[in-house]
Amino acid sequence: MSLVNREFLMKQALKTTIKRMLSSIQIKGIGAGTHQCEKYANLAIYLSDNKIKTAVIEQEVHIVKDLKVKMLVNLDILSPEKIFIMMNNTEAVIKSCNNIRVPLTVHF
Repeated sequence: MSLVNREFLMKQALKTTIKRMLSSIQIKGIGAGTHQCEKYANLAIYLSDNKIKTAVIEQEVHIVKDLKVKMLVNLDILSPEKIFIMMNNTEAVIKSCNNIRVPLTVHF
């Protein structure tokens, strides 16, 4: 399940329609506590190669208040879009968008 910080989403995607889930989900394993998730959005994610090309990926993300990061992209997005993370090159290759190469910033 991919997650997005609510405040970040509100600033970046003003026209995104937010939907309420039938029942909330408790999310564990991110930091010390737990998070409640009761909303989601179908989000258009724009990824640029910093040159000419931009990949546009439309996927569902679950909205979490006070998430410590801006967004956590999980296999539910990586797999169907055929996104390969190349750690040694600090880039992602997006096969579903004509093999566009997007630079990554990696934090350990």
